[in-house]
Amino acid sequence: MNAIHQTTPDVRRVYFQTLARVTAGLLQSSDTVLVDLAARLDASFGLLDKRDAGGLPARVDRNDSGLPILADVIALARDVKERKEPEQSSASLRERLLDQMMERRRVPRALQLQEIGRAIYQEAVRGALPIFWPEGRSLNPQDDGRLKQISWDHWDGGTNRPVFTHAWLEYRQPQAFPHTEMQALARKFSGTGFTPLASAIEFDDAFDTIALKRLKRWTLGPFYSPIFMDVPPAFEPLFADLPIEDAWMFVWHVDEVISVGTEETKSWFLAPTRYRETYAVDTTDGLATERGASASRAHALLPHRAHQKLAGYDGGIDTLMRGMRVHSLSPGGELFEDI
Repeated sequence: MNAIHQTTPDVRRVYFQTLARVTAGLLQSSDTVLVDLAARLDASFGLLDKRDAGGLPARVDRNDSGLPILADVIALARDVKERKEPEQSSASLRERLLDQMMERRRVPRALQLQEIGRAIYQEAVRGALPIFWPEGRSLNPQDDGRLKQISWDHWDGGTNRPVFTHAWLEYRQPQAFPHTEMQALARKFSGTGFTPLASAIEFDDAFDTIALKRLKRWTLGPFYSPIFMDVPPAFEPLFADLPIEDAWMFVWHVDEVISVGTEETKSWFLAPTRYRETYAVDTTDGLATERGASASRAHALLPHRAHQKLAGYDGGIDTLMRGMRVHSLSPGGELFEDI
């Protein structure tokens, strides 16, 4: 069972400030998909910060991700989906809060929730909506005859990490796009335990007339920090003696599944022919094999001081990072990639 940490006011301030630094760095990435994800994550974290500051403490998964837990993401998604403007003005709410705080020496719960609702509504109408929902949401960015690209994203409840998946489909024959069925599959794959390869195979098996040619998945996290997460022993020396604002590392993975051909299958002699994709599997790639993909790449973002310490690590960066692509964030917030 995941260990859950509830933030205190001082920790909350540092936590969300640090997450804001992370997303600001990712927004400068050469990976355009990651830039889009960072923008949506930044909006999500900003709204979670408002909920926390308003009296609904954020809970952090200390075991697996260092990120907010699924239950809080569900609650935030519900707030944003409803996003009804509070009936009272913000000034009126604050006056009532102050009056009742003076009278009772504490903030009334109902008024806390109203003020939080107003803050979320104001962000929502400006378009700053958290996109990482607790279940998959299917999108259709391109449709070009026989080819179609779809994507979906979710917050994995098993690891408490945001995940974004993009799939390239090919129609074996002209047809209307089965949006309802695709939506159901996206929700299904929002559960825990589906590797990229398992998702691709199930997706391909679900449709006789649609082939899944390629699937790419971005998994963000964990957010390593001795303050917010139980850091693996191998990384403890990296963070030792660093100030709290520089004692962190944000990791993400990009996994890909690629079709290498199509084969004909029959369940029995007179059964109609079915077509299934064959996907590349490289057993010599340890990371890809571990993650269930044709190819995988791990990335790590560190602040400048942590990166300097990493560069002086005994045995070199690769000894600790094991092939990760390492990116550094300067004191001024500038991103330096692959250094």
